[in-house]
Amino acid sequence: MEFILTYIIESKERYNMFINVVKPDSGPDDDVIIIARELIKVSLDNCWGKFDEYYKILDLSLAYAAVVILYFIYK
Repeated sequence: MEFILTYIIESKERYNMFINVVKPDSGPDDDVIIIARELIKVSLDNCWGKFDEYYKILDLSLAYAAVVILYFIYK
């Protein structure tokens, strides 16, 4: 799960950095690119929200706690 969380965070940072960057030679597709980047950013935010929801449910689960304890015992 940490891999997925790290990937989402890095992707959000990458798209936040390039959200309004347009090449100097503007073309007719630049508006489409900006809109696509906005939609990707919204999708990543939605992904983050859903992942956070499942992560909270997992933290409340006794089975998860048991797996973590057994993992460290038998590691």
